[in-house]
Amino acid sequence: MGRVVDGRVNGAPFAGIVLTAGSVLRADDAAGPVLSKKMEDAPLAGWYTIDGGQTPEDDIIEVKRERPPRLVLVDAADMALPVGSIRLLDKRDVARKSMFTTHSLPLSILIEEIEQSCEDIVS
Repeated sequence: MGRVVDGRVNGAPFAGIVLTAGSVLRADDAAGPVLSKKMEDAPLAGWYTIDGGQTPEDDIIEVKRERPPRLVLVDAADMALPVGSIRLLDKRDVARKSMFTTHSLPLSILIEEIEQSCEDIVS
């Protein structure tokens, strides 16, 4: 797992952070932690990952401190799509679809808290 050192991560200019959410204890909610583990095992130049588990809001301080140019939030969701599908959502979509969550806070609140520290948030 890389961290930012002199504006670089894994030998490349800092590109961003992938913040994942979910629980390996719930097989249908493990997409985030599985991706985080894969990124730790095979780091991407310029990127590092934070496995936020069931409480990704606990990692807000690190994200704000690093001020990534891009933050990618990854979480499993029941969206009536085929298993393994990926969908990009904007903040308004996340707010509407996150009334029920397995996390302590909905991701929309997490996004609002971090957006002043990131140039671009992808969820």
